Parts: sequence; structure tokens; C-alpha cells
Amino acid sequence: MKKYLILGALLMTSQLCLGQDLAQDIIIDGEKYHQAYQADNGNVIMKEYVRKGETVENWNKMVTILKYKNANDVKTVLRDYMIMIKPNRVGKVSLFKKPKSKYKQVYISSFYLNGGSYLEFNVNKMLQTKQNKVYSVIFATKVPVVKNSKIMNKRIGMTNKKENSWIEQLDKIDVMK
Repeated sequence: MKKYLILGALLMTSQLCLGQDLAQDIIIDGEKYHQAYQADNGNVIMKEYVRKGETVENWNKMVTILKYKNANDVKTVLRDYMIMIKPNRVGKVSLFKKPKSKYKQVYISSFYLNGGSYLEFNVNKMLQTKQNKVYSVIFATKVPVVKNSKIMNKRIGMTNKKENSWIEQLDKIDVMK
């Protein structure tokens, strides 16, 4: 038995050293996102996923999964999250509670954040499991800002049209992995 544990540990170490990604890949709009970053500040574990050729510093689309380690109520986390994004938010937040789900509670929000030369459109699925664990999965895409209001309105309109599809795709992501 000890031999197998040592062999397993060596195999995992060698895969990590070779740079193989052991985390799940995420598919949005037919594009594969791989985990590029993970952090744990004691309260939240954050995993960020980007497309091939992008980094967490230089991206156009990103998926973020958050596990709130000390939270047991999605409404409290959602309230704090809305307060946190307010200074950079552009316009209103679209927010609704999903009526049917395998989870205890699910809230979907979408909003734009001001990124300076771009608007960052976010779709956030925040959920509470039946075991009262709280998770969030966020899809973000950058919309370049241009001075021509017709072009800008068209870009925003095209982004908004994809929102329902992105919500459906977020539902397929297993946030508890």
C-alpha cells in the first residue's frame, strides 16, 4: 500500500513539474479555457481560466470560479459583492433568482464594469449548495470602447444578446471541482 501512495505522489509531482494542467478545462462558446491562476486568501479560493494565448493580465474573455470558504448564505455574499463592484459599475445590475435548480439557491447577475478603454461585461452565477456552501462562477468579456456611439451601442447590443447563452453555459460548469 505504501508503495502505491509513493508512486501516486511521484506521478502527481512529475505531472505538475511537466506543466500539465490537472484542473478541468471549461468550454464557453466552443472555446476552451484553461486554469491560469489560483489564489487562496483564507476566505475565498479563486481560480481564473483564460483561452490559449491569453493570460490573467492580458485577456479578452475570462472565467472565474470563487469558493467562499467561510460563507453559508448566498444572499449575504451577493450583497457584499454588489457593494464591492459599485464604484466601477456602469449602469444597472440585472439580477434574478433562478426558480429551479439542483442547488438550494441560485442568483444570476449581469453588469458592466468600467475598464477605461473597455467595458467589462460580467455574468455571475452565485449559488448556495444544500450543504450551505457558497460558490460563484463568472464569465467576463471585454467590449472595446469607441467614441462613435452607434458602433458602441451595436457592440453592447451584441454582447447583451449573448447573455442568455452564457448563463446556460455557466450552468454546465461544475464549480465544486
